[in-house]
Amino acid sequence: MASTSNTTGLRDPTYRQYNSEQAATYAKHRRSPPPALVELILDQHTSVGGKTGVLLDVGCGPGMATRIFSKHFDLAIGADPGESMIKLATELGGETAKGEPVRWVISTAEEIDKIEGLEKGSVDLVIAAFAAHWFDMPKFWAAAAEVMKPGGTVALWTSYREVAEPKTPEEAKARAAFNSFHKDVIEAYGVEGGKISSNGYRDLILPWSDNSGLSPTTAALFNRDAFVRKDLTRQELATGDTAKAVAKDPLATSIWQRVENLLDTLDPVTRWREAHPELAGTDKDCVKILIAETVEAVKDGKPHIDFGNLLMDMKTVVLFVKRVAA
Repeated sequence: MASTSNTTGLRDPTYRQYNSEQAATYAKHRRSPPPALVELILDQHTSVGGKTGVLLDVGCGPGMATRIFSKHFDLAIGADPGESMIKLATELGGETAKGEPVRWVISTAEEIDKIEGLEKGSVDLVIAAFAAHWFDMPKFWAAAAEVMKPGGTVALWTSYREVAEPKTPEEAKARAAFNSFHKDVIEAYGVEGGKISSNGYRDLILPWSDNSGLSPTTAALFNRDAFVRKDLTRQELATGDTAKAVAKDPLATSIWQRVENLLDTLDPVTRWREAHPELAGTDKDCVKILIAETVEAVKDGKPHIDFGNLLMDMKTVVLFVKRVAA
């Protein structure tokens, strides 16, 4: 695992330090945005006059979202501070609606206005998938105001847990295992950005926030009245395939391997393993313990347990911020 010893002060102390192997694992086990989410964002953008000329994906990682959205734009740029992430994104490629290759650049969110060749006032849609909580938001908003076209849109999204009441004793045991994993095991390895994400972006700094740090002139470039927040369940986004499969067969090895693979990409899990290298990958690994406890919890309840309900806890929030039209 990559060391985070030289990352003091970074809001993202993990992902930008990924090596090539970690970047490949991330790309393999993280999902591209579902069609329903892509459609929602594009519809929201275009319904209020947004155009499809230039797309900028900030904190793009290996480019899963970039490649999906780029098909709807004439020109697309994926930007990320992680060298290994951009190297992999370049290898995986991507095309725009005009068949042009996606351009991949190493850049922080706070310096997108310094991307070479990106004209000021040219970007129609700025997106950030599971990334805005790592940004220095005041600096990001200032840079975004520079590169965005009047009337353009910023769409930021992440996932968070909204825990529901268990329906069965077996589900209660499974929930207890998940809750303990988050609270007692990996919470200590969380950082400020992750906490902002887990709170559903309710504390994310917006251009008009009291603590935005923006000058009145810059803040006024964003339309507070046009702000939209969408909170969506997995059912609404039709992303519940894993949950439905678990509900049908809670003990399916292939299903739980998919859940384990996803948990492996969580940044506090990475930091837990860096702190416990002798346990990482063994039966004492925090993720493997969670999976074993959860499978044990649902075993006696099969086939009556509605275990899919547990994985349905995850919600997606999308924030839409508009730049003032000319």
